Amino acid sequence: PGVWYMNHLVGGKYEVIGVSLPGTPGVQVGHNARIAWGATLTLTDTQDLFVEKLDPANPKRYEFEGEWHDCEVFREEITVKGRTTPHVEEVRLTRHGPVIGEFAPRAEKTIAIQSYALRPSQTLAGFLAIDRARGWDDFVNAVHLISSPPLNIVYADVENNIGYWTAGTHPVRAKGQGLVPAPGWTGEYEWAGEVPFEEMPHALNPERGYIVTCNHRIVEDDYPHYLGAQWMNGYRAQRLVSEIERKGRISPDDCRVFHMDFHSIPGLELQTRLKGFAATDPDARLALDLLLKWDGWLGADSVSGAVYQVTLSRLVQNLITPALGPELTDKFMGGSGPHPLLTPVTEFIGHSTVTIFKMLDDDDSVWVKSAGGKQKVIETSLAEATRWLKQKLGTDPAGWQWGKLHTITLPHSLGIQPPLDKVFNNGPVPIGGDTDTVCQTAFAPEAPYAASAFAPSYRQVVDLGDLSRTVHIAPPGNSGVLGDPHYGDLLPLWLKGEYIPASWAKEEVEKERTERLRLEG
Repeated sequence: PGVWYMNHLVGGKYEVIGVSLPGTPGVQVGHNARIAWGATLTLTDTQDLFVEKLDPANPKRYEFEGEWHDCEVFREEITVKGRTTPHVEEVRLTRHGPVIGEFAPRAEKTIAIQSYALRPSQTLAGFLAIDRARGWDDFVNAVHLISSPPLNIVYADVENNIGYWTAGTHPVRAKGQGLVPAPGWTGEYEWAGEVPFEEMPHALNPERGYIVTCNHRIVEDDYPHYLGAQWMNGYRAQRLVSEIERKGRISPDDCRVFHMDFHSIPGLELQTRLKGFAATDPDARLALDLLLKWDGWLGADSVSGAVYQVTLSRLVQNLITPALGPELTDKFMGGSGPHPLLTPVTEFIGHSTVTIFKMLDDDDSVWVKSAGGKQKVIETSLAEATRWLKQKLGTDPAGWQWGKLHTITLPHSLGIQPPLDKVFNNGPVPIGGDTDTVCQTAFAPEAPYAASAFAPSYRQVVDLGDLSRTVHIAPPGNSGVLGDPHYGDLLPLWLKGEYIPASWAKEEVEKERTERLRLEG
């Protein structure tokens, strides 16, 4: 089933349409009769790791400020197929949070994680309050209830207001920034408080007339609180700001175009760095020629786009791997996330591109010198890209379309086990874009180049002047039942940048209705 369930709720205090997370009440993104809202992840830092000292005589005790404290212990029984007795896991909690691993089997130190995501929360109540909000004040009061996850929530209403608020509770650290595991036994690195809600980044009717959130850094250097250090690189926000400023006045059709924007700013930045570059290797010259002719559009049919992606990947490998090794390089690029479906990548994804450009621009870069110098590493990477593409897609460059490498699959959880993937999954199908395009279709670096990391899971264009003109789309379909005609029917529309009506008035709903399900108690 899809990440979202498209939903229109009418009854009592609720008249709201949009998408819900399956299993949760209400609508998390959408609009009601008065306001509309959307959300992106902030990538702010609301969790820390603490190194805990354990009592050598009793690993269920830990030290804090010179005294021993008992861990809270929760016994979890996990039934395992084929076993007569369940597996028993004892979860230990320190003052910071659950213990998530030891350094060694009989270690006297361990790591605990402190996170607002692991604390009691009124987040669902916050979204239900947004569903009922009639204006800005109601919206702000509702956002105040959302403690986790941290979100950029954008706002618009029928009174011509636009706004934004950073949702989520953020810690004030007594010492440090939580970038590395901190000593948990000293008391020096405790969370000393929380950033006041009123001081979280927000805006109402900004002077420039628009708001852009693309997981990029949301605060300036003079912002008084530390919110994190790992933001997306900002290319997507840069592209959107450029297009909005160029157009001046934005229509709903423009918003549809934005949703399918595959323009690659870093691709053209690499092209700029290659102008005037001379290659002697024939394979390198072929890749160079294709890159220099590129217009920067990373659509599924782009040949030069494929050359850019493979060349960039080879540059990263040739500059970083000799020093870090394959495993650490993969982690640096953002691969090897904790879970193949829920979190396939880490927040390092996207940072390698900017880092490589800085290395190439630095005449004294140790990394470039270690790789044999700028001329050698670029020519080697170009040549390797050509040879890899020939081997993968054939000797004719006309067949090197990006979409042949960059496909997307919307997986079912049962599809992890072949051959069930052929039965339950939707895809693979070609798609354009990458991590740095407005239409973001990121791939995990350890498994290039399939778009298996993340992609836009819901699109909506809300017309607050006439809600009947609102459209939206959430792939792959609104049914999680295999064989249902709505199991994957929205995927082709989503791939083409098309939508379905978000029918609002009852007569519109009845006109579009094809079936009715009546539940009687």
